[in-house]
Amino acid sequence: MALWTGGRVQELLNLKEADLTLKNFDNLGIINLLTFRGKSNKIRQVPIGPNATELLKERIFILGSPDRIQQMLNRHRKELQEKYYTRATSGYIFFEVLRRWAVGHAFKAALREAGLEDGKFHDLRKTFATYSLEDGLTIEAVSGTLGHSDISITQKAYAEKTLMKLILESKMRTEK
Repeated sequence: MALWTGGRVQELLNLKEADLTLKNFDNLGIINLLTFRGKSNKIRQVPIGPNATELLKERIFILGSPDRIQQMLNRHRKELQEKYYTRATSGYIFFEVLRRWAVGHAFKAALREAGLEDGKFHDLRKTFATYSLEDGLTIEAVSGTLGHSDISITQKAYAEKTLMKLILESKMRTEK
Protein backbone atom coordinates (compact mmCIF):
# COMPACT_ATOMS: atom_id res chain seq x y z
CA MET A 1 0.00 0.00 0.00
CA ALA A 2 2.89 2.37 0.75
CA LEU A 3 4.31 1.80 -2.71
CA TRP A 4 0.96 2.64 -4.34
CA THR A 5 0.07 5.67 -2.18
CA GLY A 6 3.23 7.14 -0.66
CA GLY A 7 1.64 6.78 2.77
CA ARG A 8 3.69 6.81 5.96
CA VAL A 9 3.58 3.73 8.22
CA GLN A 10 1.42 5.38 10.86
CA GLU A 11 -0.93 6.82 8.24
CA LEU A 12 -1.48 3.34 6.83
CA LEU A 13 -2.02 1.82 10.28
CA ASN A 14 -4.62 4.50 11.05
CA LEU A 15 -6.64 3.88 7.87
CA LYS A 16 -10.30 3.10 8.41
CA GLU A 17 -13.01 1.95 6.03
CA ALA A 18 -14.48 5.46 5.94
CA ASP A 19 -11.16 6.80 4.57
CA LEU A 20 -11.85 5.27 1.14
CA THR A 21 -14.21 7.45 -0.90
CA LEU A 22 -15.32 7.79 -4.49
CA LYS A 23 -15.44 11.19 -6.09
CA ASN A 24 -16.88 12.00 -9.49
CA PHE A 25 -14.81 14.50 -11.43
CA ASP A 26 -16.61 15.82 -14.52
CA ASN A 27 -13.67 15.40 -16.88
CA LEU A 28 -12.04 12.32 -15.27
CA GLY A 29 -14.95 10.22 -14.14
CA ILE A 30 -15.07 8.45 -10.79
CA ILE A 31 -11.78 8.39 -8.88
CA ASN A 32 -11.05 6.44 -5.69
CA LEU A 33 -9.56 8.67 -3.02
CA LEU A 34 -7.85 7.69 0.20
CA THR A 35 -7.83 10.10 3.13
CA PHE A 36 -4.66 10.18 5.20
CA ARG A 37 -4.29 11.80 8.59
CA GLY A 38 -0.66 12.85 8.49
CA LYS A 39 1.75 14.51 10.84
CA SER A 40 0.13 17.09 13.14
CA ASN A 41 -3.25 15.57 12.13
CA LYS A 42 -3.12 17.25 8.72
CA ILE A 43 -5.62 15.62 6.37
CA ARG A 44 -4.92 15.00 2.70
CA GLN A 45 -6.67 13.01 -0.01
CA VAL A 46 -4.66 10.86 -2.40
CA PRO A 47 -6.02 9.34 -5.62
CA ILE A 48 -5.41 5.60 -5.74
CA GLY A 49 -5.18 3.16 -8.59
CA PRO A 50 -6.66 -0.30 -9.17
CA ASN A 51 -4.09 -2.30 -7.14
CA ALA A 52 -4.55 -0.24 -3.99
CA THR A 53 -8.31 -0.16 -4.50
CA GLU A 54 -8.48 -3.95 -4.83
CA LEU A 55 -6.44 -4.49 -1.65
CA LEU A 56 -8.62 -2.07 0.28
CA LYS A 57 -11.81 -3.72 -0.99
CA GLU A 58 -10.50 -7.13 0.18
CA ARG A 59 -9.70 -5.73 3.61
CA ILE A 60 -13.06 -3.98 3.88
CA PHE A 61 -14.80 -7.24 2.87
CA ILE A 62 -13.11 -8.93 5.86
CA LEU A 63 -14.20 -6.10 8.17
CA GLY A 64 -17.81 -6.64 7.05
CA SER A 65 -18.14 -9.97 8.87
CA PRO A 66 -17.18 -10.97 12.41
CA ASP A 67 -16.69 -14.54 11.12
CA ARG A 68 -14.19 -13.39 8.48
CA ILE A 69 -12.38 -11.27 11.07
CA GLN A 70 -12.16 -14.24 13.45
CA GLN A 71 -10.96 -16.52 10.66
CA MET A 72 -8.10 -14.14 9.99
CA LEU A 73 -7.34 -13.73 13.70
CA ASN A 74 -7.04 -17.47 14.23
CA ARG A 75 -3.60 -17.25 12.59
CA HIS A 76 -2.33 -15.10 15.47
CA ARG A 77 -1.40 -15.74 19.09
CA LYS A 78 -4.35 -15.92 21.49
CA GLU A 79 -3.13 -13.02 23.65
CA LEU A 80 -3.20 -10.67 20.63
CA GLN A 81 -6.53 -11.75 19.17
CA GLU A 82 -8.65 -9.57 21.47
CA LYS A 83 -6.62 -6.45 20.69
CA TYR A 84 -6.79 -7.18 16.97
CA TYR A 85 -10.52 -7.83 17.17
CA THR A 86 -11.05 -4.48 18.91
CA ARG A 87 -9.15 -2.70 16.13
CA ALA A 88 -11.11 -4.61 13.47
CA THR A 89 -14.50 -3.78 14.95
CA SER A 90 -13.35 -0.16 15.20
CA GLY A 91 -12.94 -0.17 11.42
CA TYR A 92 -9.14 -0.20 11.09
CA ILE A 93 -8.25 -1.69 7.70
CA PHE A 94 -4.91 -3.10 8.85
CA PHE A 95 -6.24 -4.23 12.22
CA GLU A 96 -3.68 -6.95 12.90
CA VAL A 97 -0.79 -4.52 13.34
CA LEU A 98 -0.54 -2.73 16.67
CA ARG A 99 2.87 -1.06 16.46
CA ARG A 100 4.65 0.71 13.64
CA TRP A 101 7.95 -1.01 14.47
CA ALA A 102 6.27 -4.35 13.68
CA VAL A 103 5.81 -3.17 10.08
CA GLY A 104 9.54 -2.48 9.79
CA HIS A 105 10.44 -5.90 11.21
CA ALA A 106 8.03 -7.67 8.84
CA PHE A 107 9.35 -5.67 5.88
CA LYS A 108 12.98 -6.56 6.68
CA ALA A 109 12.03 -10.23 7.03
CA ALA A 110 10.28 -10.14 3.64
CA LEU A 111 13.37 -8.56 2.06
CA ARG A 112 15.62 -11.26 3.52
CA GLU A 113 13.25 -14.00 2.37
CA ALA A 114 13.31 -12.54 -1.13
CA GLY A 115 17.11 -12.43 -1.07
CA LEU A 116 17.21 -8.64 -1.31
CA GLU A 117 19.53 -6.22 0.40
CA ASP A 118 18.55 -4.58 3.63
CA GLY A 119 16.05 -1.75 3.29
CA LYS A 120 13.48 0.21 5.24
CA PHE A 121 9.72 0.33 4.88
CA HIS A 122 10.08 4.08 4.26
CA ASP A 123 11.93 3.18 1.03
CA LEU A 124 8.51 2.28 -0.44
CA ARG A 125 7.39 5.87 0.09
CA LYS A 126 10.57 7.14 -1.55
CA THR A 127 10.07 4.76 -4.47
CA PHE A 128 6.50 5.99 -4.90
CA ALA A 129 7.75 9.58 -5.08
CA THR A 130 10.54 8.74 -7.52
CA TYR A 131 8.22 6.79 -9.82
CA SER A 132 5.63 9.58 -9.67
CA LEU A 133 8.21 12.15 -10.76
CA GLU A 134 9.50 9.83 -13.49
CA ASP A 135 5.93 9.36 -14.73
CA GLY A 136 5.64 13.11 -15.21
CA LEU A 137 3.89 14.36 -12.08
CA THR A 138 4.99 17.81 -11.05
CA ILE A 139 7.09 18.28 -7.96
CA GLU A 140 4.15 20.23 -6.49
CA ALA A 141 1.75 17.33 -7.05
CA VAL A 142 4.17 14.81 -5.52
CA SER A 143 4.82 17.09 -2.56
CA GLY A 144 1.09 17.43 -1.92
CA THR A 145 0.52 13.70 -2.28
CA LEU A 146 3.28 12.96 0.23
CA GLY A 147 1.91 15.56 2.65
CA HIS A 148 5.13 17.54 2.83
CA SER A 149 4.65 20.86 4.61
CA ASP A 150 6.94 22.63 2.14
CA ILE A 151 7.82 21.84 -1.46
CA SER A 152 11.52 22.31 -0.68
CA ILE A 153 11.40 19.06 1.32
CA THR A 154 10.32 17.17 -1.80
CA GLN A 155 12.77 19.00 -4.04
CA LYS A 156 15.68 18.25 -1.73
CA ALA A 157 14.78 14.58 -1.35
CA TYR A 158 13.75 13.60 -4.87
CA ALA A 159 14.61 16.12 -7.57
CA GLU A 160 18.32 15.30 -7.55
CA LYS A 161 17.66 11.56 -7.92
CA THR A 162 15.35 12.13 -10.86
CA LEU A 163 17.81 14.54 -12.48
CA MET A 164 20.65 12.02 -12.11
CA LYS A 165 18.51 9.33 -13.75
CA LEU A 166 17.70 11.62 -16.67
CA ILE A 167 21.39 12.47 -17.12
CA LEU A 168 22.35 8.78 -17.10
CA GLU A 169 19.61 7.89 -19.59
CA SER A 170 20.65 10.74 -21.87
CA LYS A 171 24.27 9.65 -21.69
CA MET A 172 23.33 6.05 -22.53
CA ARG A 173 21.31 7.18 -25.57
CA THR A 174 24.17 9.26 -26.96
CA GLU A 175 26.67 6.43 -26.47
CA LYS A 176 24.64 3.98 -28.59
